[in-house]
Amino acid sequence: MSITPSTTLIQTLSISTALIASGGIASLSLFDIPALQSQPASRSSPSIRWLFSRGSHIFPTAVVLSSAGFAYLAYISAPATASRAFGETVRLALSRGLVRGYLAAALLVFSIAPYTDRVMIPANFALIKLNADLGGARSEEAGRKGDAQPGDRSALDSVNGKGEGVGQWRDVSGPQEKTLRDGSEEDDLRARELLGKFGRLNLGRSILIGLGGIVGDLLDECTFSAVQRGLAEQLLGTLSLLRFMNATESSNAASDGITSFGDGVRRALSHTGLLNHMRLRYIKDKGPRSTPGLRAAASTVLTARAV
Repeated sequence: MSITPSTTLIQTLSISTALIASGGIASLSLFDIPALQSQPASRSSPSIRWLFSRGSHIFPTAVVLSSAGFAYLAYISAPATASRAFGETVRLALSRGLVRGYLAAALLVFSIAPYTDRVMIPANFALIKLNADLGGARSEEAGRKGDAQPGDRSALDSVNGKGEGVGQWRDVSGPQEKTLRDGSEEDDLRARELLGKFGRLNLGRSILIGLGGIVGDLLDECTFSAVQRGLAEQLLGTLSLLRFMNATESSNAASDGITSFGDGVRRALSHTGLLNHMRLRYIKDKGPRSTPGLRAAASTVLTARAV
């Protein structure tokens, strides 16, 4: 895969979106949940209900964007093939570590969707049902405009916005301060237990999407290192040709060409981590038979770090 402005942008957006989403999800478990557990159910349940609603608008979008970006990077990293057989094309693509890596990153990020559906929904719906039983709503505006009464809605009714008077996509109000009725001590205890369970499961979700971002970031570094190695090979190959020219021609034009190439090498190496390796190669070439032009090229590159 060649590095272009578009691929760099996709890499940056995919990685940063996954890592930012991971941090946002983790903050719920590390900061919000402990604060909510210190409150009675009549106050904690509408707050967590509001967080569920806001999170359902933000994090699925982040997951789709990041996983789609990694999947696209895997696609463009696959080698070109003349075969039209699907199985052969897939086998050849998966033989490349970069393709497998980006696919793994995409799957890790997207895995929070089935994880949420299969693992977290029961605890989430239990908290939503508790909020509905106490007369809580999705938000402050939904509670003010809605006509729902305590205990007359299921968790699914609440998710679908039944009796809340305002659509969730147009509702930008904050959380409801308090449910219509106070909860019992049993409700408070159950709310704390459910919040704790949600917090633990939510950390797992944060880890999954965070790992996807980390894998993508490591692959980004590997891609850049591969480009650096390619640059080094091109530079060394050109230097070999110039040494041959310098050995067979003693004209000023050859010396000037080597000096000019040394300037180009200096600029290129100023942006890579290969200076030490190249330095050793040039030092070895500074033997007694080196001509002034070759010495000038070596001197130019050896001083690149000081520039």
